[in-house]
Amino acid sequence: MKLWRKKVCVVLLLGGAVVLSLGAPMRPLQGLRVPVDFYPDGTLKHELLAKEARALEDGTIEAKGVAFRLFSEDGEEEVLILAEDAMVNRADLRGHSDRAVSLTRDRLLLTGDGFEWNGAGATIRILRNVRVSFPSQMFRERVEDDGENDD
Repeated sequence: MKLWRKKVCVVLLLGGAVVLSLGAPMRPLQGLRVPVDFYPDGTLKHELLAKEARALEDGTIEAKGVAFRLFSEDGEEEVLILAEDAMVNRADLRGHSDRAVSLTRDRLLLTGDGFEWNGAGATIRILRNVRVSFPSQMFRERVEDDGENDD
């Protein structure tokens, strides 16, 4: 009789573990690096890097510690977006976040809270508290250029 009870308890425990594991969310991946889009010639156009990420059932990637890189057709990085977290849908070429974000292009730095990226429309929008930082060297070059023209 005691052996029968042990078998039933083991079966119930195993069955409960299976049910719990089926309802559990997918484990996050560490150090994700995934291409998001390509130019017609196969050159990388957009790339998502994340310290931690997981794929949701609809194909959306939920990521933390995000670096989102956008490239020119020559393969040069044009824009770097850093965000605390982001949701990226590769199929729709869209991404968004409500948390702190920074965007670097050439020598400009934009920071703020939240962003929306539309790959099909080639737009990036910082949603709130936007700040633009110009390197001081850019102003010096402008002043020097203006001074040369006055002669």
